[in-house]
Amino acid sequence: MRGAIALAILLAGITPAYADTEVRVEPAAGEVRTEPVGGMIWQEYQFEGTDGVVIDGAVNANWGRAETVDLPAGSALVILRERRLKACRTVTHLRNIGTRIWSDCLFDLDDDGRFERVSYSSSGASKRIDPPVAFRREVVEMLGDAGAPNFRKELLYLGGDSTSLRLSYREFSNDIARPAFSEDLVVTLRENYPQDIAEKELVITVFGIDGMGLRYAIKER
Repeated sequence: MRGAIALAILLAGITPAYADTEVRVEPAAGEVRTEPVGGMIWQEYQFEGTDGVVIDGAVNANWGRAETVDLPAGSALVILRERRLKACRTVTHLRNIGTRIWSDCLFDLDDDGRFERVSYSSSGASKRIDPPVAFRREVVEMLGDAGAPNFRKELLYLGGDSTSLRLSYREFSNDIARPAFSEDLVVTLRENYPQDIAEKELVITVFGIDGMGLRYAIKER
């Protein structure tokens, strides 16, 4: 039902009016990683999301005045129009006239999965992108006043040896730390690897600790 409503909105050329709360966890369960001291070994975050795209390459353009576009590879954009796809990155809400102005806009006018034109605004002059830039569809964070405060939990690796593992657990709301919910943890280890430890509702398989860092995997919860 949500997809049908979203498609109707997009075909009508209206800016996204909905947002779903998305929760993402990194790394994926079972993925074996090695993190150095200070590295993030786990995070879970939520945000208000909507249909969007992530570009595979950088897009840069300059109109000779103040209008420029500088989108690095991996930039996320919100889809504003589905047919002859149109997606933009930033939004300004003009409260006095009750509208939004989008900028850093890319266009896939032949719907081939690649952006071939770029504009500094949703209605401004556009330039050709050469070569065109491919993209992938993804739920992306709502921008500007459309988004709700983010909430993030993370677990950092602070170091360890054969007998203990030091971790730091932190929580953030809208990128502001919540000190009351942050703490440093010390976990006792056995001599043999691999071994499982449990912290903060997580089960972590520890494969070893050496000069490269902590080699581990998060188990499925």
